[in-house]
Amino acid sequence: MEQDTALIIVDMQVGVFDGSAIPPVSAADKLLSNISQLIKEARKEAIPIIFVQHNGENGHPLERKTIGWDFHPKLDVTDKDLIVQKSTPDSFYDTDLQDILRSNKIRKVVIAGIQTEFCIDTTCRRAFSMGYEITLVKDAHSTWGSYSGYNQSPDAFPFWIFLTYHLIPPAIWLFVMCSYSGYTMMGVRNHVSGR
Repeated sequence: MEQDTALIIVDMQVGVFDGSAIPPVSAADKLLSNISQLIKEARKEAIPIIFVQHNGENGHPLERKTIGWDFHPKLDVTDKDLIVQKSTPDSFYDTDLQDILRSNKIRKVVIAGIQTEFCIDTTCRRAFSMGYEITLVKDAHSTWGSYSGYNQSPDAFPFWIFLTYHLIPPAIWLFVMCSYSGYTMMGVRNHVSGR
């Protein structure tokens, strides 16, 4: 067990899954299942779990204190988990995430959640620039069609995102993110527990 690791779950909120204001997230059931498994594994290893919750403006699907703002009910969020509130794609900007990680002596972060090309990407890059070792779990983050004119089925993961975050070798994708390895859940389980 590595005592210097934390699991960070980003923006897994009702509003990104219900399809009322934005298209449903790609492969939503698989994503929820994989992240739930990560949470179970983290609890078994006594790894701190940090849920990042986006605070949208009035009318936004993740508007604060609305149903869409709540964490998805299929995720096991407990009173022991840490909650970070954010209002930008960067989970560190103007939040207490850095203070939480420092106070818990965290050096390594395992990141999962939504949205691959915005909040996940920004949080990974910022964590690296702050000196953290990063593991982005390749089957535990997702997105939807972000751009107007994007014609795709709800289950089709956008091809350019698939190429960028899954097929291009991590050393090419982000050379500076030398700790990124695109672990699957099994790889994270073994990485985190030192096996």
